Amino acid sequence: MTKAVRDNARESSDPWVLVAVHAIGGLTELGFLPDSRRLLIVSHQGRGEYDVFTGARVARDRSENRSDWFDEDNRACLALTPGQPTWIPVSGLAGGALPTTYGEWSLSVTQECAAVVKAGGLERMLLCSGEEVRVVGFSPDGRTIVVGRPMDVYIYRAGHGGINRSGSGAGAFFHEASRSEA
Repeated sequence: MTKAVRDNARESSDPWVLVAVHAIGGLTELGFLPDSRRLLIVSHQGRGEYDVFTGARVARDRSENRSDWFDEDNRACLALTPGQPTWIPVSGLAGGALPTTYGEWSLSVTQECAAVVKAGGLERMLLCSGEEVRVVGFSPDGRTIVVGRPMDVYIYRAGHGGINRSGSGAGAFFHEASRSEA
């Protein structure tokens, strides 16, 4: 992630701000740790945890022996954070789904496109396009949106114009804005 992306995340008044895009070859599943502060990413080359505020990778396990840390039947992955072992529900190729609505926001997803739409449909923001969308959803607290594709993951956070803790709108919104980072 570049300094410019981090600065954009701090200074933007957009409802949703791109925090990071990470290349993740062979991405298969995504899930949030219970406090919504970390994103667990599963790939064919192991698993990693990312801080959703900074986009920084905070832990990595390159073990490809998935049977030690991935439960496909229950769609869960063992978190990397130290302490008590925690199984995290994940969504992706093994099934499952992250929440696609929160407050007045919903996610519109096609096979190759993901957008966030405010109730009424007049305000929408393209999150990514041009490649298979494997998993998309909101964090449990509704303040983060992730889009996972076979080769990368996008992390967006609610900006000043996004939701507040109650899930209602706050600040300025935009109409038919789009991103071209894809």
